[in-house]
Amino acid sequence: MIALNDWITPDHLFFQRNHFSYPVFDIREWHLSIEGSVATPARLLYSALKHFPHITLPVTVECAGNKRGLFTPNARGEQWELGAISHAAWTGIPLKHVLGVPPTF
Repeated sequence: MIALNDWITPDHLFFQRNHFSYPVFDIREWHLSIEGSVATPARLLYSALKHFPHITLPVTVECAGNKRGLFTPNARGEQWELGAISHAAWTGIPLKHVLGVPPTF
């Protein structure tokens, strides 16, 4: 049996679709704000987030426009045919850990 981890898409083959330019920011000043309809608003600096427990999971990502170029008549947007799908090992912080943090204001 082949495991999903055996099918990781190499970085140079991972599909890319960007609608906007990449933002420029100072990582030392960047923060995540948790606000709005929450009991306890919080602001977490990137440096603090690096210390949270993290997990790595194999995940498949597919552009909503994958195979759009095969439609008749043509659909609006980028005319992807095949290939707007990739599989990678993604690492991040589970949301339950982020939402359980006391405010830092």
